[in-house]
Amino acid sequence: MGRARIEVPVYQQIAVDIASKIVNGKYQIGEKIKGRSTLASYYNVSPETVRKAMCILEDIGVVLIKPGVGIEVLSVEKSKDFLSKYNDVSNINSIKKNILNIMEEQKRQSKILSETVNELLDYTERFKDLNPFVPFEIEITSEAKYLNKTVSEINFWQNTLATIIAIKRNGKLILSPGSYATLKENDIIYIIASEESYNRVKMFLYR
Repeated sequence: MGRARIEVPVYQQIAVDIASKIVNGKYQIGEKIKGRSTLASYYNVSPETVRKAMCILEDIGVVLIKPGVGIEVLSVEKSKDFLSKYNDVSNINSIKKNILNIMEEQKRQSKILSETVNELLDYTERFKDLNPFVPFEIEITSEAKYLNKTVSEINFWQNTLATIIAIKRNGKLILSPGSYATLKENDIIYIIASEESYNRVKMFLYR
């Protein structure tokens, strides 16, 4: 997945560009930057957009706006600080955006997985006799040996060679529950196993 792009307001981009020019020495301390109209033409924006950009820089002490005189450069250090903070905020926003994208992708993949597992369970119910390696379901009753134990604690796979692909609990299907899933009374676990492994699971849970 590519890194997400963050849309930055044009006036903020202009403020960053001017701060960069100050840091790079294009504008010197005490120098007068071109007027608002000239900058508006240079950046191909409205004078109001330039005004917003300059207000940002004036608020943090990078420039001083002198009505009727021009825009005076005040500080290289504050320009550096502004650029540093801007980059930090941009990186944070980018990370947040990427997290949201990943979460959306996980939701999409989870939905696909759920639909696929349900489809698999539906097909295997109808065609169990044709495939020797299919999902089986086992109900966890009060007689089960490992109630309230995790799959990892009881070394489920090592002892049975079967993989739990889903757990139905209180009418809800938990997909790919993982090694930290807990076996609870009235659960129905769905496993991928051969007939031999299926019998081993039953023996393991109820012997």
